[in-house]
Amino acid sequence: MKKQSKVQKPAKPASNSLKQTEARKKQVFKTVLAHPFSQRNIWPAVSPELQTDVVDLLCSALREIGTYNQLSASERTKMSLKEPEISQYVLYGFNNCMKALENQAKLIRADKFDPQQDTALQYLFVCKIDMTTPLLFQHFPVLSRYSAVKLIQLPKSTNQRLQQALGLKKPTEVLVLSQGAAKMYPALAKLAGSVDDVDIGFLNNGPFKANIKHILTHQTFKK
Repeated sequence: MKKQSKVQKPAKPASNSLKQTEARKKQVFKTVLAHPFSQRNIWPAVSPELQTDVVDLLCSALREIGTYNQLSASERTKMSLKEPEISQYVLYGFNNCMKALENQAKLIRADKFDPQQDTALQYLFVCKIDMTTPLLFQHFPVLSRYSAVKLIQLPKSTNQRLQQALGLKKPTEVLVLSQGAAKMYPALAKLAGSVDDVDIGFLNNGPFKANIKHILTHQTFKK
């Protein structure tokens, strides 16, 4: 008589198996508390129509600088051509603009800043869409607030128009105008000045409204 083979019971899943892990999971509501420091990269809204008008007036104002930049030193001497007056009120290029904005922010903190001076920085124009990485532009809202300048985002490919207007060999994505330029070109100043100031909650020196949300998620429990 043949011996009856034993019936093998299915093995229990290991404690670290996927099935056991799933069994220990439970749906829970997780509280998420918003904080003001997540709002540091908020840019003022600029309508497409306003952007177009600003770029047209800006390039027109810079054209005199472009003509000067495209001439060699000998040609300038031969023509007895002096640097355009507006040149002293215009900064362009990432590093030049960053340094000037940081210096103005320091003067403001030290209570030594005079906004009525012709050299006082007024408007920061940024070709945000033309930049290769957010690391190059995400700090501008906070910096513009600290340095008390208007932050104006320009439309795509404006960096090439600025290059042409300034007579440069490479496109430029950042440009700053001072109070002196605003006095020389009031129409441009009026349009640029109509853009809202940067509004960042944690820089307003006031209470930040609590924003508490709940999200449905899974949490693993140990047995």
